Amino acid sequence: MYTEEWKKIKTKVPGDLWGKVEALGFDNHNTAVITAFEKLISEPELKSSGKEQEIKIQELGNRVEEEQRRTQVLQRELEIKMEEAQKQIKDLEKNIEKAERREIYLEEIHNNYMLQVQTLIKQKQIVAPGEKKPWWRFW
Repeated sequence: MYTEEWKKIKTKVPGDLWGKVEALGFDNHNTAVITAFEKLISEPELKSSGKEQEIKIQELGNRVEEEQRRTQVLQRELEIKMEEAQKQIKDLEKNIEKAERREIYLEEIHNNYMLQVQTLIKQKQIVAPGEKKPWWRFW
């Protein structure tokens, strides 16, 4: 094969992978490794695929970073909106409390008015139930 200087390499291969290599017809590990290296060098798509994969990995990494930045921005916006919503809820609760107090106040005024009217009615009944007012009195 080669008349050049040989380099000795030592590797460990998982047993199931070596079983697959033997099933392809390689009974010698040297021939299997040399054939694999020759195929790696002779097929340019294998060389470029590694570089392309690195580029794709970098692109994916950049996309991930960009999406993380977007996520952080959206989280900040969400936190701001949540704070605003909580402030609005507190304001609405205050307005409800004011309305309830006002309603109670109006009920008290109404009750007082009714008591006064009833008192006036009772006074008129007590004063003179059968007596008519003189014609010159208007009230």
